[in-house]
Amino acid sequence: MKNNNYVKKWLLSALTYLVIFFLIILISYFIGVNILGGSAREPLLGNEDLIIMDTIFYSLCVIGLILVYRIQLKKNLLNSLKDKRTYLLFLSGIFTCFVVSYLRSIIFDDGLGNLGDLKVDSLLLIYSVFIVVIFEELFFRKYLVELSQALGMKLIISCLVSAILFALWHSIDLKNSWFLIVSALLYSYVTYLFRSISFAVGLHLLFNMVVIFTGVDSPSSIIIKDDYNNNSFDTAISSIRFDLSVLAFILIVYSFIDRALSWYKNAF
Repeated sequence: MKNNNYVKKWLLSALTYLVIFFLIILISYFIGVNILGGSAREPLLGNEDLIIMDTIFYSLCVIGLILVYRIQLKKNLLNSLKDKRTYLLFLSGIFTCFVVSYLRSIIFDDGLGNLGDLKVDSLLLIYSVFIVVIFEELFFRKYLVELSQALGMKLIISCLVSAILFALWHSIDLKNSWFLIVSALLYSYVTYLFRSISFAVGLHLLFNMVVIFTGVDSPSSIIIKDDYNNNSFDTAISSIRFDLSVLAFILIVYSFIDRALSWYKNAF
C-alpha cells in the first residue's frame, strides 16, 4: 500500500505540473501578445522580447516545480542546490569550463573556446541564461529521473529517458539534435558521480555562456539559439567533443584528488 501511495503521489505531481506548465504557456502567450505588442501569429517581435519572454517563462517554470515539490512531494527542491558542497562544486564547474575552453582554443578552432571574445553586455540575458539552465537541470536531471525511478525504472534507464526528452525539448527532430542526448547523459553522470546537481549546473551554465557570448557567428551558437533545423554534423561533434573534454578533465582531477587523499590518510 505504501508503494502504491508513493507512485500515486509522483503521478499526481506529474499531472499537476503538466497543468501548471500549460498555464505558464498561456500566461507567456498573453504577455507576448498584449504587453510586448506582438500579434497572435508572432507574439515575439525581436531579440529583446525573446529574452524577456524566456526570462518570464523559465522563471515561472522553476517556481511551479518548486511548488509541486513543496506541496505535493513534501520536499524542498532548493535543498538540492544547498548542500555543503554546492558553491564549491558550482565554482568548480565554472573553473573547469574555463580551463577546458582555454585548452581547446589552443588545440581546436570550432567556436567553443574563444574566451578572448567573451562579451557580456546584458544582465537580463545573463539571468535568462542562468534561469534556463536552472530549470533544465532541476527538471530533466532531477525531477524526471526521480519520477521515472518512482515508476519503477532503473537509474540508467531513467537517465536515458530524461536525456531523450531533453533533446526533444530543444528539437523534435532527433536527427539534428541527437548529440544533446549524449550531452544530457554526461550531465547525468556528473550529477550522480558527485551526488549533487550543482556541478552539472555549473558546467551547463558556463557552456551556454561561453557559446552565447563569444559571437553569433561561431559554429556552436546554433546550440543556444535552439535552431537545430540546419544543424551540421560538425556542430554536433563540436558539442560532444567539448562535453567529453570537460568530463575527461573532471575525472582526471577527481582521481588525482582521491589518490592524494588516500596517500595522505595512509601516510599520517
